[in-house]
Amino acid sequence: MLQPPRRPTRARLQTLFLRHFERSGCLADAAAATGVTARTIQRWREASPAFARRYRAVLESRVDLLEDLAMRRACGTDRRPVFHRGKQVATVERHNDLMLMRVLARFDRLRRRAAVVPSVEAEVERRVAARLSQLSSERRQEGT
Repeated sequence: MLQPPRRPTRARLQTLFLRHFERSGCLADAAAATGVTARTIQRWREASPAFARRYRAVLESRVDLLEDLAMRRACGTDRRPVFHRGKQVATVERHNDLMLMRVLARFDRLRRRAAVVPSVEAEVERRVAARLSQLSSERRQEGT
């Protein structure tokens, strides 16, 4: 268990919170272990871009960890013995197909979202370039 800082400054409390949050993955538990409220964490995120970046990094690492665990559970098998008259006669393997379908659906959504972002960025860049060329032609016309 992490010890609270002797002199609890904001930076030390933020660091302690992030360490608790990284271990537990639960904002409420990490805030309680640090001795602050969840609303305080929200205010820190709004007030400090550096803390917000570190918070997002911890959150992303937790999401990656959960995705890895979900994938392991989805691809893993559950082996159960089958008994007949007190003797084991077989072993049945069960796969978690529902979990696998959910994990694959999430990856599909992420792939679709990643494909949309570049097309939106390209459209924005095209519009900005068109607007800049329009402004430069208007300036040329005003100058003549």
